[in-house]
Amino acid sequence: MNQAKFPSSFLVIFFIAAVVAAVIIRYVQFAADVIDFNTGFFYHYAGALKSLHYIALAVIGAGLITLSIIERKRKTRFFTKKLGHFDDSDTAICGIMLLLAAFAVVYTAINTGLPNLGAAEVLTVFLGAAAYTFSGGVLLFKKRAFPSVGIAFLALSGYYVIRLVVIFLGNHIILSMSEQLVMLIFTIAAALFYLSAGRMFMRVESKTTRVKTCIFGFFAAVVAVSEITAKIIFMFGSPSVTRYNLQLSVSEFIAPDMLFAAETIAILAFILTMIKTKHDRQQRKSRRKAESK
Repeated sequence: MNQAKFPSSFLVIFFIAAVVAAVIIRYVQFAADVIDFNTGFFYHYAGALKSLHYIALAVIGAGLITLSIIERKRKTRFFTKKLGHFDDSDTAICGIMLLLAAFAVVYTAINTGLPNLGAAEVLTVFLGAAAYTFSGGVLLFKKRAFPSVGIAFLALSGYYVIRLVVIFLGNHIILSMSEQLVMLIFTIAAALFYLSAGRMFMRVESKTTRVKTCIFGFFAAVVAVSEITAKIIFMFGSPSVTRYNLQLSVSEFIAPDMLFAAETIAILAFILTMIKTKHDRQQRKSRRKAESK
């Protein structure tokens, strides 16, 4: 019983603590005025604050690696659960969140000027939207973990790899750009998450596949959730003049983060349904029976 509860307690608690810590550090960077929001670059006087956020993410990554390895050795639910054993509500949650991510991909493209995008960029948007829509639709309406969902997840991994290439091609000095480096870190983690999750659905797992899925999924979520939360707190807590300048900034301070948020929710929905224990399922079934009487 204690082993079954481990994934839904320590790992999730660590994730929450990691998000809180990352939010505080990221907010301090914003409030200390070490980032030029018009360009996304750090000011030359940023000093240690320039590296503090990345050091924190490195520590968080190490913690996720350690906990995931411990869970695999303890054979907790996430590492033993068969993918076919989803509740209807679990597949519905995952399906809806993946469809939300598909909508966010299309909406973000339109909001940033879809008619002005090149053919390669349009194909990238189509790949991401199609893969999210297909995987979400299958889980929502078929309510089963078909291998075809794994193929869609592998396509999503390719989608993030293409976005990664675009980031590199569009920015020559990424390390000095706060916005782009955070997006780079998230994109790498998301690509690796969907690569591992795709292998799970296709039933071609190795011994480390679920460890990687857990590590990269939670890490991508920490990066995105902390970024979004810190920005929202800072933006709406700033004086009206600062808020207006942020909205007009070249770096588009808040706008792109709808996609960030939707993608993160889809990742978290999948992981949290996977770590749900058999005890949790039995309790819910018991409540349903009691309510029907």
